[in-house]
Amino acid sequence: MIDVIVALTILLSHKGYSQQEIVCSINLVKAESGFRVNVRNPKSNAYGLFQLMNVKNNLNINDQVIRFDKYIKSRYSGSICKALFHHKNNNWY
Repeated sequence: MIDVIVALTILLSHKGYSQQEIVCSINLVKAESGFRVNVRNPKSNAYGLFQLMNVKNNLNINDQVIRFDKYIKSRYSGSICKALFHHKNNNWY
């Protein structure tokens, strides 16, 4: 778990996210995947740390962060904390 948190912190900081946004991402990952990098949801086929949709092959953490970043920027104006707030209220983001 610690290695995943360190990797997320580094990768997301390189994408320009603040420390607060990184903390929100850690809370989101904890809720979505329990820090399991390659977990798949058998009901929805969501995949990985962020439970990304439409992932056919396993992705490394860097590739998951790239896809997550694009999604957050397109849906939540770049705010992971907005996504976490939505998740807490709706159990999805």
